[in-house]
Amino acid sequence: MSRKNHHVAVLVLEGAKPLDVGIPAQVFSNRPSMPYEVGCAAPRPDW
Repeated sequence: MSRKNHHVAVLVLEGAKPLDVGIPAQVFSNRPSMPYEVGCAAPRPDW
């Protein structure tokens, strides 16, 4: 049985601190025991 990864986006808003982005990225990091792919997203494409 194959397992598909879940996609998780961390929304980065203006004024976000590195820790605000780093914690969710670390929690959902891509490792064999965690089926997640993590990416960052911004509210506007020019950020």
